[in-house]
Amino acid sequence: MGAQEIAECTAAELHARLRRKTTPAETADIPDLLILDVRSPESFATGAIQGAPLRRVLDMHAHADHESGGRELARQDGAGYWLHPFDGLAPFESEPAAFDFEPLWEGQRERLDGLEIRVLHTRGHTLGQVSLLVNGAYLLTGDPIFLRSLGRPDLGGRAEAWSRRLYATLQRLAALPEAITVLPGHYADPGDARAADGVFAASLGELRRANEALAARGEAESVAYIQRGRREIPAPYRVIKRVNLGLESADAARQDERELGPHLCALAHA
Repeated sequence: MGAQEIAECTAAELHARLRRKTTPAETADIPDLLILDVRSPESFATGAIQGAPLRRVLDMHAHADHESGGRELARQDGAGYWLHPFDGLAPFESEPAAFDFEPLWEGQRERLDGLEIRVLHTRGHTLGQVSLLVNGAYLLTGDPIFLRSLGRPDLGGRAEAWSRRLYATLQRLAALPEAITVLPGHYADPGDARAADGVFAASLGELRRANEALAARGEAESVAYIQRGRREIPAPYRVIKRVNLGLESADAARQDERELGPHLCALAHA
């Protein structure tokens, strides 16, 4: 599976391509796996799942910019819902999620349809942000790093502490091979897509050279750089966080209003 296929899976939340049927003896494997950061369960109503049983639904972090449809999709299909435990708390109030979920952990590995997926705990944008390393070659980052910037660490009200955790994540990613292809959760400009295949991706080596936020810096300098990229937190983001943890009811009539406006989960440098 190449970068374009992996990117297409990202766009459709790694649907049927990241499933693997197992025999009862294959207890180390997951029978059918659906990994996603999904906004609307209805996007999977036709064609995407193709009749295969859905076992697990995953949010790579607790979102602030949109209401997650992951838990609802899991409920509809009787699947497990996965989240890193550190994102199972509302960051401002430290109030636990109002629902049960299955924990994602650093180093967790899944094998499916010729793919090996390893969970990396890449905290900083949120405390429970994870990235997925596929076959040791493709890194689905979610929000810690983008093609032009980084995921902002101030959406939980602890900007300096989370900036230091983001710095530690950058140091960890810096140790990965330069040839790994990064597939981020957002892009800044349609022109950032690769000309050859239209995929929003770049190798880690390319990002280190082109993304100023990934330039080699010491901790103090990096934290100062990250802090300079802070901007006002949109008022609805705090409410969306609570909705995604089941701590406030989801008012469908106001969902579009809450999510209206530009995506502001990245630092303001880009």
